[in-house]
Amino acid sequence: SKLPEEVVAVQQFVESTIIEKLSKDGISTLDELSLSPTPLEIDEIIESNGTIELDEFAILRWTNEKYEPHHLIRNVRRSLWSEHEVKKLHQIAAINWSERGGERALWLEAYHRIKSENFDKAWIIDKISSVSKNNTATAALLIEDALKIDKNIDLQFKAVDLAFERAEYDVADNHLSQMPISPQKKLLTARLCRIRGDNKSAIDLENHALLELLPSERVRFQVSMLV
Repeated sequence: SKLPEEVVAVQQFVESTIIEKLSKDGISTLDELSLSPTPLEIDEIIESNGTIELDEFAILRWTNEKYEPHHLIRNVRRSLWSEHEVKKLHQIAAINWSERGGERALWLEAYHRIKSENFDKAWIIDKISSVSKNNTATAALLIEDALKIDKNIDLQFKAVDLAFERAEYDVADNHLSQMPISPQKKLLTARLCRIRGDNKSAIDLENHALLELLPSERVRFQVSMLV
């Protein structure tokens, strides 16, 4: 059955009895909280002037001193945005988080840049690498979101690396199956074969890949195998 917020009557009820009665400050705070993938602390909310109003309307719920809207209201609010509005809101949020320090700010900035569909591939890969040092689950979610927007080969290689790091071998296999044939793909597939106990296939793939690699890449791979 449909989710409650997908039913037109429910959407109209929430919009007319709650959202339309909010002030400009209340709407700004609701939008920021609805956009966030995680509850926010009060000092993390840029547009925080509407917090008290949202609380008086019983819109807010608390999780470990962090705020988020009740999910029904959040989802209805999201459904009212156009695609252009969503991208613009994510772009503004990314800029806000870029001005803050810390691991949490880093992953939230990366999240919003990906959702705005306005990001530099090399920047995203670098930030996801930083996030993965402390939280591989969050990094994996970020790379999957990025791949929904851009099936770039470098992003795919990063997704495979993360899947290996998290021992998610079916995920790695799925990404590899979508990549064009290359020496790098053969080496990663060989690694997957070794993990699964198929050493013969791994050796065959590695030998074929070595013939196709540039001399510097071949030496680098051979050294890594020795290590």
